[in-house]
Amino acid sequence: MITALLHGVQNIDAELTIKQAFAFYLDERQEPDAFKRKKQVQRIARAERNLLNVTKQDIALKHVTRAHARALRDNLLKKMSPASVKRNINDVKAVFSLAIEEHDLNTNNPFNKLKYPKPDDASVDLRHPLPAIVIQDMYRELENNRTLQDTLSFQHQLTLKLGYRT
Repeated sequence: MITALLHGVQNIDAELTIKQAFAFYLDERQEPDAFKRKKQVQRIARAERNLLNVTKQDIALKHVTRAHARALRDNLLKKMSPASVKRNINDVKAVFSLAIEEHDLNTNNPFNKLKYPKPDDASVDLRHPLPAIVIQDMYRELENNRTLQDTLSFQHQLTLKLGYRT
C-alpha cells in the first residue's frame, strides 16, 4: 500500500491469486465446442471451489503449499474414489502448471507427484456379470428377430462382395 501511494499502483507487482489463475486457464485453454466448453467451465469451477474450501480464501499461488494439496486430496477422498480424486486434482495441477509457466512464477506446483491411495478392487472386479439366464433369454429373443437376421444377412453379403472374409 505504501509503494502504491509513493510510486503509483502501476509499480506494484500483484501476485497471481487462485481465482485469477483459474480464470486465466479458462481463457487460455478454451474448448472450441460449446458443449465441451460448458463441461470444461463446470469442471474447472468445481475444482476452484474445492481448492478455495481448503485454503479458506483467495490467496496468491505461491502461498498454496503441499499441505493444501494434501488437504484437498483428503477432502475429496471422503466424497469419491481415488481415481476420481486424481482426475479432479489433475485439473488443479493443470491450472497451476499453466499459471507458473505463463506468468514466470518462481514456485513449484504443489500438486505434482501427489500420492493417492490404491483402490481396494479394480473397477473391473466391481462389475457383476450378467446371469446366464439373461444371456440365454437374449439369444433366444434375437433368434426370432427378423430385422436382426436381415441386417446380419445383408452385412454378410456385403462383406462377400467386397472380398472380405467373415
